[in-house]
Amino acid sequence: MFDSPTFPLIALVFAGILLFQLFKGVRETLRRRRRVHGGAEAEAVVDWVGPVEPPAATEHPFALRYRLPSGAEHVQRFERGFDGVVPAPGWRVRVRFDPADPGNVEISDNPYTGPLPGAPAPKEPGPVARVLPRAGFLVVAVLFGALFLVSAQGGELSLPLFGAVFAAVGLFAAGGAVSVLRRHATLRRSPMHTTGEVTHVWEEWRRRGSGNDRRRVRLYPYTVRYTVADGRTVHRRSPEASNPPRHRAGERIEVYYDATEPTRFSPRSPGGGASVGAYIGIGLGAVFTLVGIGIMVFTLS
Repeated sequence: MFDSPTFPLIALVFAGILLFQLFKGVRETLRRRRRVHGGAEAEAVVDWVGPVEPPAATEHPFALRYRLPSGAEHVQRFERGFDGVVPAPGWRVRVRFDPADPGNVEISDNPYTGPLPGAPAPKEPGPVARVLPRAGFLVVAVLFGALFLVSAQGGELSLPLFGAVFAAVGLFAAGGAVSVLRRHATLRRSPMHTTGEVTHVWEEWRRRGSGNDRRRVRLYPYTVRYTVADGRTVHRRSPEASNPPRHRAGERIEVYYDATEPTRFSPRSPGGGASVGAYIGIGLGAVFTLVGIGIMVFTLS
């Protein structure tokens, strides 16, 4: 495998993809700094609200109209920003933007999102949780780059580096799955309950498995619209998908949601779909990590 002339190219392509993702993250960080340092704030009004049109739009797109420091008005389209809450024209939020680039904008204060009255505010992610995804991309990209360089020169460290890539991917996959479980802890312990409506069901193809077992699988995700206890309407994609389709458009289903974050929901059972997926992620991450460590130990001993 490592003696193949195409393997260095494959490693280089993977490293390039990961570095590109890292570049996008760094670019967004720089854009955010320009909004925060030297940026301007203004009150924005919801100008219009578009329909949910899966698979392209699984939440309601909308446009905000706000005034620039020059006095001119600017209208900016957003694909998301209300966390699944259905906005209405005339709603007012606060935005922060770069005066030199009014399209570089974020919603800084949104009174229509957040917990139900009397429920605690959701915990902000810690520094480790914020840095971990980018650190994971960086580590895997560096390992792939090193693997490309070593394999291109016919070095003996190709196999140990391949094991290191496996272990790193497994560790970060398991860490992400643990984060999902922690986020759904309140939903599992004390869920709120209501009835929702399935609004759209569509076909989606995903890739499953790895190596020779890699295959395309057809799934049927769906969107759900429901109303929470304080009257807000939520309309967004369900966290689960299945084949055959579990529901049909227009069907009424039970919905469990978190009072702290009422836009996070689970159909049929509190946290069921997300929890199963997280446990699978932890299992696969553990397998990848153990296989990677085994490859490194075996080849270096």
